[in-house]
Amino acid sequence: MGAARVLDESELKRWLDARRPFVLLDVLPPEVFREGRLPGAVNACVYEVTFLDQARALAPDPRATIVTYCEGPSSRASADAAERLVGAGYADVHRFEGGREAWRKAGYPFEGRADGPPAEAPPRDGEYAVDADRSLIGWVGRNPGGSHDGTLRLSGGRITVRDGAIAQGIFEIDMRSIEVADLSGDMAGLLRRHLESEDFFAVAAHPVAQLAIIRIAPIAGATPGAPNFEVEGALTLRGVTNPVAFPATVAMRNGGELTLEAHFDIDRTRWNVNYGSGKLYARLGMHLVHDHITLQTRVIAQANG
Repeated sequence: MGAARVLDESELKRWLDARRPFVLLDVLPPEVFREGRLPGAVNACVYEVTFLDQARALAPDPRATIVTYCEGPSSRASADAAERLVGAGYADVHRFEGGREAWRKAGYPFEGRADGPPAEAPPRDGEYAVDADRSLIGWVGRNPGGSHDGTLRLSGGRITVRDGAIAQGIFEIDMRSIEVADLSGDMAGLLRRHLESEDFFAVAAHPVAQLAIIRIAPIAGATPGAPNFEVEGALTLRGVTNPVAFPATVAMRNGGELTLEAHFDIDRTRWNVNYGSGKLYARLGMHLVHDHITLQTRVIAQANG
């Protein structure tokens, strides 16, 4: 079984000008294909599990010549598509490595728009109110025998955007909302009461925790889906405030919603959550609990007005 051959934009243009018979396969999502595509291209999205079924519908003969392309050399989509087609038995597969970027740079024609992908819009200036019903904090605590996990709800909060960037934010965490996800019935209730007690979070005395954003700075070269901001903040828990720092993924979506996602560890003993800590107690045996707790935060906020 052979490998796909690489074409450049000049050779592909000669194929098109000569009306050579082949299937030019745009392997990006349908909405991208509809915006603009190379002349005569058809679409089968390599990100979908039905990619090969789509490709077979467009090129039922395994002897057909197929050329795949995607956005450009920085994306593996075209190469992945070509590899899968070869693996499925297609004998004459090529890939246009330069993709839309090289085609656009060469000044060759598109069907539809020739402009590149839209730039991500910065957040609009103003106040954003946290959507408490859709925001959530996941937690994971560990011990030598395994782990427990669950959730906490936000009771409110706000984010201030100034000059297209987050200037500050504050999130109120309802400690009375703590839930245990990995257990059920009486065992879940027992652990929840343990976490609510003075052993851990002293919820009766401190029903609200708070996370404040003090400073946030962009991460240079961040790719989509990776953390794109470094956050410096302050976490108040059990009446104690300490600084925290973590990477976060911030994005605008759904025409005006601001999302902030992050996961990071805290050393609970900095907030006097001391039960079972090996740095504070000796000979704990089965009661040893690891000091670090993982928090996975997803905040959704909507612009006011």
